[in-house]
Amino acid sequence: MYLINERNNYIAFLKRGEAYAALEIYSAAIEDYTSAIKLNNGDARLFFDRGIFYLENKDYLKAKTDLSIAMMRNYPEQELIHYNLGIAEINLDNTTEACRQFRLSGDMAKEFINKYCK
Repeated sequence: MYLINERNNYIAFLKRGEAYAALEIYSAAIEDYTSAIKLNNGDARLFFDRGIFYLENKDYLKAKTDLSIAMMRNYPEQELIHYNLGIAEINLDNTTEACRQFRLSGDMAKEFINKYCK
């Protein structure tokens, strides 16, 4: 109902997108986050979250793009970005870049490093 009256409020799209993501309807979450980004493209969180939704939808190239934007916009959890970029890269068959990203993710990616980065 809020979106009917507040089509220019990016938070409304963000909140509905979060609800879709909680229901694992990632394509709808992506649509709402895309609408939110059109209204406020300075919020790194929007790009990070949408990148995660793209990962869930196995759209690794778009995930990589959004996660990279989140990194450039100084999303506070940089290690988490590197971890997820590594996942995108490994699924894009870019093992060298995946390993670089995994190594930048701190301790999060030990399992992936042991498996892919000999």
